[in-house]
Amino acid sequence: MRIRPEHVVLSLAMFAALLSAGCTQGPAGAAAPADAPPAAEAPAAAPAAPPAAEPASLQPAQPAKAPATSARLLAVPDVGKSAVKADGVLDEAVWKKAATSEAFGHDDGTKGGARTKLLVARGDGNVYIAVEGFDEAANLKNPTAFVTEHDGSGIWEDDDVELFIGPAGDRNSYYQIIINPKGVTWDSYFSSARDGDLQWSPKYASGVKIGKESWVAEFVLPVAIFDESDKMQSTWDFNVLRMRAATGESLYWSPVGGGGSSHTPTKFGKLSGMPAKK
Repeated sequence: MRIRPEHVVLSLAMFAALLSAGCTQGPAGAAAPADAPPAAEAPAAAPAAPPAAEPASLQPAQPAKAPATSARLLAVPDVGKSAVKADGVLDEAVWKKAATSEAFGHDDGTKGGARTKLLVARGDGNVYIAVEGFDEAANLKNPTAFVTEHDGSGIWEDDDVELFIGPAGDRNSYYQIIINPKGVTWDSYFSSARDGDLQWSPKYASGVKIGKESWVAEFVLPVAIFDESDKMQSTWDFNVLRMRAATGESLYWSPVGGGGSSHTPTKFGKLSGMPAKK
């Protein structure tokens, strides 16, 4: 059979079409056509989560700020000649002129559970001291005051006010005077801490008054009673301790240090402007 030219052209055209179709189909696993949508990108790895915060209960406690325990200083005014009746009623003019402080707290300087007020003045050869202890009505109605005799042992376990007075200013020797709500007193001279001498028998005036909100201890102390001190400085060592028997609290004007004894003259405060004797 004679092959016509158009048949050859047709055959060649058909062959080219078949060849083209085979190439576009491609074998399995062949690269995707150029116009195919790009394959979705694999999701990026999520960033690592920050570590969980440690519960507050497991976190180390922050150290508490230590309270200030520096010694107190009170400038005492000279009020001149004054008539003061030591009865626990602070109605004389001297008390309006006196230096005052309410800086009382525990032995480590932390705040106490009851307000306490100190008043100090001097004049006409005397030192005038008053301490007002505020308290709950029940404690004031039935204060603890078992000791009934002067210099009676255990008075420091009553509700009381204790004065520590060191005219020598040597941070070593001092006088201690205690009074309870019944007005009973105890006094001793200490040539050094814990070396007391009950033979010291000073003559001074003192009195107490129990009110609805507080009780007051009032003292008129002649400078002459501090006769165991060869010298007196113009700045005296001084401290006050108030005992609250109902709560077991010891409230100090000048803190003596956590766990310290009230007989720690190196931690006593100071009274400036006091009468001196060389």
